[in-house]
Amino acid sequence: MKKCTLRKEVSLHDAQCSEKNILVELDLPKRQQEFFTYLNDSRHIIATAVGRHINASRPPSCEVSPRNKWKPGSFNVCIPVDVADHPIQRVMIRFPLPHKVGELHFPGNVDEKLVTEAATYAWLDEHCPEVPKPQLLGYALSNGRCFTRLDYLSLPLRLLMLLRRKALKWLGWPIPCQYFSHGSSGLSTGYLLLEDVQKEGIAILSDTWMAYYGESTKRRNLFHDLARIMLAIGRVPMPRIGSLTIDESGYLQLNNRPLTMTLYQLENEGINTGIGRSDTFSSSIDYGMDLVNLHDQNLRDQPNAISSVGDGKLQMATFACMRMLLPHFFSRSIRNGPFIFQLSDIHPSNLFVDQDWHITSVIDLEYAAALPREMEVAPYWLNPGQDLGNLGSHPEGFNTVHDEFTAIFREEENYQSEQLSPRAKAMQQAWETKAFFYQHSLNERIGCIHLFQFQVLPLFEPAFVLDPTFVRHIMPLWSIDGKRALAQKMRDKDRYHQAVQELFEE
Repeated sequence: MKKCTLRKEVSLHDAQCSEKNILVELDLPKRQQEFFTYLNDSRHIIATAVGRHINASRPPSCEVSPRNKWKPGSFNVCIPVDVADHPIQRVMIRFPLPHKVGELHFPGNVDEKLVTEAATYAWLDEHCPEVPKPQLLGYALSNGRCFTRLDYLSLPLRLLMLLRRKALKWLGWPIPCQYFSHGSSGLSTGYLLLEDVQKEGIAILSDTWMAYYGESTKRRNLFHDLARIMLAIGRVPMPRIGSLTIDESGYLQLNNRPLTMTLYQLENEGINTGIGRSDTFSSSIDYGMDLVNLHDQNLRDQPNAISSVGDGKLQMATFACMRMLLPHFFSRSIRNGPFIFQLSDIHPSNLFVDQDWHITSVIDLEYAAALPREMEVAPYWLNPGQDLGNLGSHPEGFNTVHDEFTAIFREEENYQSEQLSPRAKAMQQAWETKAFFYQHSLNERIGCIHLFQFQVLPLFEPAFVLDPTFVRHIMPLWSIDGKRALAQKMRDKDRYHQAVQELFEE
């Protein structure tokens, strides 16, 4: 007998062997169905809200696409909306999936995700207008409060806001971003309203990635554009580690925790990460320590975090080593900043390209944050078919493409004089010193043990890799209650497997 997750069918054997919490995964299809039904039943309200955003004085006729045209992703669903009698003919309204971002256990996560991403769009408009991206037309929060871009406000309100901005500029006072609160969406969940960037001759990179990667001209076009985007976004020094928000008065603030995919994955399973929404960091060491703590909390709270006593000891020893070695991978001279703004979720499915693989738009600006400079590394997916698992086992296959990308990055960097420091050099050093793998070990929930054991630990002593004696001596340094925690994890595992079996027997 098999049961369905959002992505595939799984057997009882698959479920028992999975590193993921299958009890959570099997509950997601029902929750997604409920959410999609709510959105489908609210199509008229969605159409009215869209019309209000793009023409407040005379809402045009908007038609929300039927459900079979929706585009669900890992954390959002995009719904096309066609607009009649308006220069904008189609828009995309993007709803975060509450059942994927921890809203059930940590209410407010949906709004946190929306505000930080809206703030990223506004910040890029102000500081990096050359970065290709959809225009954010407006957004709404879960309480119904709507925010619309200045360009699409009614004429009287637009003139009033423009006069206010000019007066603030003349007085030398801070100027708010271009999104202003007005009206209510009528919905109980939030969204982003975005320009539709898919046009004739433009496609998502992942659609052609495997087929044309071997064409050097296309590949170099992509690498050049990606390097320019990364350099532009990291050009402005950031004083703290964190994500941007828009406050009640419309001003951009760097006062949110640095949002990452891992945070929401943990919180979606009810795991308290210990990183509050208002937590920002002035030191890369402090932030790195909290990332190690995320691994600790996952080990303690995920019911199937370990498969055996030996596996539990190995994980504890690995996390103890990660904590001890952390200062080695963060430079003392820049640990207190300035930091670099980075898009941590760039991958082929988030890039639109033309037929020559020039990037025409970066979509999904979620999980953008000011992060330590050491965390800016070459994207691991630049080698087709490469994932962190096989990269950890066979890094030699990535050498050539890494050298090509960093050479192009250095070439683009030479055109720009206002960079904080030679970033291409730091990127190359991260690869040569294995800091590349340490940073991914910190940030990746699944696969971190493999990366650390096979790529980081051998730098210090190859004989320590998976060595039972080394694990036995280091494991007690993980926590003063390590042995008690290990016994509890074995009980958790047994109860978890029993619950999975009962679910499959229903």
